[in-house]
Amino acid sequence: MATIRIEKQHSLGLEEGKVRSKKLLDKFSEKLSHLISESGWNPDGTEGFAKGKMFDARFSVKEKAVDVSIELKGLMANALKGQVETQMKTSLDRTFDS
Repeated sequence: MATIRIEKQHSLGLEEGKVRSKKLLDKFSEKLSHLISESGWNPDGTEGFAKGKMFDARFSVKEKAVDVSIELKGLMANALKGQVETQMKTSLDRTFDS
């Protein structure tokens, strides 16, 4: 099983970080609905998750950073590790640098 870990620093504060993280996960859930079977957030909006047949992802929102951890399951998913990591980094940059 391959693991991707990304930390994206930001200066938006906790509340705006939660808003942008939620929008990002909602966008992924809509765009990749065929891959994502379940997603959601804890009550205070600081921990999110997305699950699918080939992965488990966790989002952790902090005052000055967002941490993303993705566990890829199976050989096919592992083969896509680089592509998944690049796409996630690009999405985080777009979401938190604007």
